Amino acid sequence: MKLSTVVISYNEAEFLRQCLDSIINQKCSFDNEIIIIDDGSTDNTEEILLTYSNLYPGRIKYIVNDRNDIDYNNFIPSIRVSNNIKKAVAISTGEYIQIISADDFFNKNEKYEKSINWLEKHPDFSCYATNYQRLYSDNKLYENKFYKFTNAISWACDYLHLSCYIFRKEILKQCNQKLIDDCGLVYLMLNYGKVKYDSDVMFTYRQRYKSIMSESDKIELAILEILMYEDILQIEKNRLFLRMASVCRFSRPLKYLIKQNSALLQKKYEKYLNESKKYIPDLLSKCIKKTFLFRVKVFAYTTFSYIPKFFLFVRNFYVYFFS
Repeated sequence: MKLSTVVISYNEAEFLRQCLDSIINQKCSFDNEIIIIDDGSTDNTEEILLTYSNLYPGRIKYIVNDRNDIDYNNFIPSIRVSNNIKKAVAISTGEYIQIISADDFFNKNEKYEKSINWLEKHPDFSCYATNYQRLYSDNKLYENKFYKFTNAISWACDYLHLSCYIFRKEILKQCNQKLIDDCGLVYLMLNYGKVKYDSDVMFTYRQRYKSIMSESDKIELAILEILMYEDILQIEKNRLFLRMASVCRFSRPLKYLIKQNSALLQKKYEKYLNESKKYIPDLLSKCIKKTFLFRVKVFAYTTFSYIPKFFLFVRNFYVYFFS
């Protein structure tokens, strides 16, 4: 099997058919499979999955999780999604992996063929990434302003959605990271090898008002960024420039959480504080204590972060006016 597409689903029956059709309609000269992990949806998701698995026997398989095992006092959605991705990858048989949420879809059917053909010819590349667009509830589309640049600068300043990437499955063979539901997995790709960037828009990211991320508050989003940073720091072999770029990337949420240190003591954030304590150096506790030395370090990180931002500004200036 050449490619395994992992679909992560939870109460997204309204969009699921479009997602699955966009995968099935991909032009492929190679074998590929679809693995859906549904996290115990309460809508008619399972009915749709059964219909599609009967239409495409052997190609589509799905697992429906039991949500009775969730401890909601310590429930962190990003870790739950990451575990679902790991579950799907564990039963996959493809050499390459594509991950997508059930409410998103591919808007061009050449993505798979184009990506795999490149990766087959370039074994030193860890993944192939295409550009994407955002689809809002009012049906307006916004193309991501993404341009080719070095890995470190991209990691420090840019964002490219996880579903833009098709990557080699072997990247996850020795993965001990807890957070691989988005940027954490992108970091693993960048750390593993070179990335082929393609400006062609082939993926559509649906922005929904009731999604998990849209309902998270600003402090919670910053906390998740820091948990991801702590997770990344556990990797034994981090590329030097990527490690430096991470300092730039995560200095802003660190600075923000220091300012909001008293708010971190609220009950709703306790589960995140407990999770952070499992890491060294437990940055959330440091944000609460905000010692003088720690604040100086974060100030230095923030100052350092302007270097890649300057290069990003020069790059975008050149692209807008001279390319």
